[in-house]
Amino acid sequence: MNLCSVLFAAAAALAPLAAQTAATTSPPHILVDTVGPDGWRIRFAPTNLGSLLESEQGRALWQPGTAPVLGWLRQGFGADTDFGPVQDRLLGYGGRIRVGVWLRQDESREPRPFAAAAVFEGDGRTDLGALAADLRQMQSGLDGDWGPQEFAGRSVTMLCHGEDRMTAPIVGEHHLLIVTSTGDDIAAALANATAWVGTCDGKAPAPTTPALRIQVATPELIALMRRAAGDDDEAATLQALGIDGLGPSLFQLSTAGPHVQCELAQAFAEAPRGLFAALFPGTTGVPALQRLLPSAPGSWKVGRFDLLALYDAAVAVAAANGIDEPEMRQDMREQLGVDLRDDLLAHVTDAMLLHGASFEDIDRLERTPWLLAFGLRDHAAFATSLETALAKAKPMLQREATVEHGNAKLWRYGNMFAYDLWLGVGDGLFVVAGGEDGEDRVKALFDAARAPAAAEAPALPPAIADLQRHLPPGLNGAAAGDLDSLAALPADLWWSLLREFVPVPRPQSTADTEQQREALRELLRQHHLDRLRSATGFAERTWRWRLYW
Repeated sequence: MNLCSVLFAAAAALAPLAAQTAATTSPPHILVDTVGPDGWRIRFAPTNLGSLLESEQGRALWQPGTAPVLGWLRQGFGADTDFGPVQDRLLGYGGRIRVGVWLRQDESREPRPFAAAAVFEGDGRTDLGALAADLRQMQSGLDGDWGPQEFAGRSVTMLCHGEDRMTAPIVGEHHLLIVTSTGDDIAAALANATAWVGTCDGKAPAPTTPALRIQVATPELIALMRRAAGDDDEAATLQALGIDGLGPSLFQLSTAGPHVQCELAQAFAEAPRGLFAALFPGTTGVPALQRLLPSAPGSWKVGRFDLLALYDAAVAVAAANGIDEPEMRQDMREQLGVDLRDDLLAHVTDAMLLHGASFEDIDRLERTPWLLAFGLRDHAAFATSLETALAKAKPMLQREATVEHGNAKLWRYGNMFAYDLWLGVGDGLFVVAGGEDGEDRVKALFDAARAPAAAEAPALPPAIADLQRHLPPGLNGAAAGDLDSLAALPADLWWSLLREFVPVPRPQSTADTEQQREALRELLRQHHLDRLRSATGFAERTWRWRLYW
């Protein structure tokens, strides 16, 4: 609800910049393109998420969080200001907002931001002069001294704080502009930002446009990092990983019918190499493994992952760091008893399937069922090599049982973590499973693989068939996530997991009751938000991942 102030604060946060002497004439290295709060409402109100947020139960979830934000804004405008019109203006603004960030090397050779600009375009109804006054009032709490400065014959109100500079909102034709930079660069940054603004028509963007786009000029950022490193060994490692082949990157938030759609896209200057050849194989089509998906509820993924390309990338990185490949392969052959590449990974296709049942027992991992399967070109040759390699894995892995099931062979392995794993090979599959009933689930997968395929196998998993017009080009993977069982987990567990990865302060109380969790699950079900779905595709040297909620 305070999008204007948040974006302005983001631009303001870039103000402490290292002193520079030259100007840029290039487009921003990072571009955030979004709309005002009313633009978000227009786009997402018709979605399932919008209906939840507008429901009585939904308002009870988000209103306590927004009240302090509105209180902070009201306090910033002072007790003498009638905040009602200001709030209506800020929350009713639906124009396009762009925030551009330019980077370059500072004296320490590290790539740093040195200039940023925020553009607020007209929406056809908001008084831009009044909006400029609102933004100027928000700036008043910043440290520093305000005063007029002359640039190219025009006077601009400027905040000066040490070497940092920031303009007050500059009212242009159908837009407002705020620029921040260092003292030496502010004139050039202002001229460059003014040219970057381009022509604004004073109309709100069409409701069909994305609510948010973040574009990153990845090749330019990599070039900056490479120049900063100045290390031939590091450059060789990056090249082996395929970093040099990356093109622009994109994050986008929009809608797909009644669903919120989130997209990540990574372009490539050429066919993906190194690590990216493994992560983003160019194979199109959802693998036929989709017909083997268990009918049990849960979360699943069927798609492409190239283990052979991953091995080749690891070897290339090792070679870039002075490790002799033949010698390394010989060492692995002595340790495994087989050649990892030619005897094992060469028999594995890039088709993979992952299934996890309910996560309600995620705090008891030994009970949480999961299963991972890869397609095989020659399962007999793979099985022979795998048995040889596993025999060398003691005492890390200890075989506890061997079971034959049709033409498939299953092994149960124990390990130092007292967690049993089931491995199976046969019927064109290599399967690894853990958790409850692992043997039964592996056997069921082999039974499904042996069953005759339907005369006309579906091109899409049924779970995503209704999303067909919104799927990425070059579709090669699909997934579904079970939010229902995740919502059943205690909030205290979520905070514990989060703080393992992000050092956020723990709230004074994270306790919730089983009744509250069940109410949340029911709310998600009512608004068809208890499942997440996603799809991946690769086309025109661009990998795309789309998430639908």
